[in-house]
Amino acid sequence: MKTRILLLVFSLVAFSSFSQSFPVQSKNRQSILDYAIKEGTYAGVEILSTSVIAPTTGSITVGGATFSVTECFYAQSAVMSVTGGTAISHLQYYSGPNNNSVGETNHRIPLNNGRAEITLNTIMLPRTGITYSLRNGDGTTPLMTSANIGGYRLTADLNFAASKVILWIGDSILRGSAMDGTSYSNYADVTATTPDDHFAFKVRNALNAAKKDTRLVLKAMGSYTSRMMGVYRKQGGLTIDQADLIIYQLGVNDATGTTTDQQFSDELDAIIALRNSTRAYWSSPILFVGPTPLNNNTHETRLAQLRSIMAAKANAEQKIYFVSCANDFDRTVLGNYAGNDGVHPSQAKQLAMATTIGNYILTNITF
Repeated sequence: MKTRILLLVFSLVAFSSFSQSFPVQSKNRQSILDYAIKEGTYAGVEILSTSVIAPTTGSITVGGATFSVTECFYAQSAVMSVTGGTAISHLQYYSGPNNNSVGETNHRIPLNNGRAEITLNTIMLPRTGITYSLRNGDGTTPLMTSANIGGYRLTADLNFAASKVILWIGDSILRGSAMDGTSYSNYADVTATTPDDHFAFKVRNALNAAKKDTRLVLKAMGSYTSRMMGVYRKQGGLTIDQADLIIYQLGVNDATGTTTDQQFSDELDAIIALRNSTRAYWSSPILFVGPTPLNNNTHETRLAQLRSIMAAKANAEQKIYFVSCANDFDRTVLGNYAGNDGVHPSQAKQLAMATTIGNYILTNITF
């Protein structure tokens, strides 16, 4: 009997340590799942195959979900299913250093027109895949397979013992989903883009070098306007156990959309109100960051107006600050943007952003 191999591969970007519980500065110890639920966003990874006729030979690769350079993935479980024959399902993943299959974890389960669920509770690294090997196909019935890995997107900063936490709110520029460079896909890609290439992590590194002992929690989503993030705020998404500094960096999508001055101002006031009404945030400073410039003249003119609204909220006595990234690079040069898109700063310009924000924090803000 010939063997039908169906290979499903996806890339998960994750870094740092992977133990299941971490010390914190309070009396309580929390598991990584506790942090994932409170600080992450749910993002089950679903991969579906196409129909094939068994038991013909060959293989097919189906793309899955990838995560941005700022994210890692806490996987709770994997569900695998087969319809149309008996198959061996093979889940292979990495949760630490590996070299030539040393360090990988494997689960092999036989399935006969059924499903199986595996409890994982681990941080997954790149090069995770699921393979189905068909054993008893009838040669005519289409074989259907599926795989779902459920879990949470987390900021790729697992230093849960840090004494300070920065809650950083933004869009795709903060999330890093449109950074250029080579995506990290396996342990051999030593020159690929990693969190340390992203401006927020550069800021964190500068603060840690200044003995601030800081961890990042990024709440960012591509295409989000201030009002969209406001809905997430109302749902409780911006309330976490600890935020010693709150950074708010939205406005790009407002500038290219229909947000009014009043609506944008209201959302800034809502962030201030959130700080004032959340016990864990009461003494926390707020930093409004004027976004990086846009290549489009009309959109940049509008964004400049929104930066002015942000700047007007600054009040040192109330621990509210403003810094602008409007002049971090020449907006008329498309090469300064990832993929020449005129919106997202290139990897080369991440340092300029980090320098502007990091220096401002170190000079003006105590937390």
